[in-house]
Amino acid sequence: MAAASVADRARRPLVVMNAAASGITKRSPYVTRTSYTIAQSVVPLAQWAHKTGSRRVYSLVADYAPGLDGEEWFDRTFKAAGGTIVGSVRTPLSTVDYGAYVQRIKDAKPDAVHVFLPNGQPMVSFMKAWHEKGLGKAGIRFLGGEGWADQDVLAQGGEGLAGIYTAGFYAWSRPGRRTPGSAKRSRRPWAAVSNRTSLRLPPTTAWP
Repeated sequence: MAAASVADRARRPLVVMNAAASGITKRSPYVTRTSYTIAQSVVPLAQWAHKTGSRRVYSLVADYAPGLDGEEWFDRTFKAAGGTIVGSVRTPLSTVDYGAYVQRIKDAKPDAVHVFLPNGQPMVSFMKAWHEKGLGKAGIRFLGGEGWADQDVLAQGGEGLAGIYTAGFYAWSRPGRRTPGSAKRSRRPWAAVSNRTSLRLPPTTAWP
């Protein structure tokens, strides 16, 4: 987001490859995005949660711009569908132990919890506390946005991530994903690789 002012001063285009906070492109007329926004994964997740029976949801997000964006879009959408946010908490980015937060969620007895955390170790640490406190066994559904099915998170979390519900725009293991061979045949070479890599390829293929 801070780079938007640099693009303004230089009057040069700034292409954002994978940052997903919704307000990024509003910072400058010189900023454009090639990837998704947080709203595009969180809004369908909130709609699906209500449609499939969740009526009371607890919200836990990391206290930074993407987390607040996820909180805003999920809460707004879930409430519009007729659901209730029974509690919410914003955790510092430095958090390494989520035990107290997870206990608070369990005590609130929601139908589900919406969680938005930075990719990697924070997600794994949260799931450790989730299982230790027995929220899954208590029948509380876990709703996670983009990132929870990323390969690096799955590699760290292993079986501890089984049973969660996520919404995202790409997963390497999704059914029907393109293989390198099928992508080559379709002349769309970026279709066979992960989202982080694919975002760098379409602009280059636009040139002869």
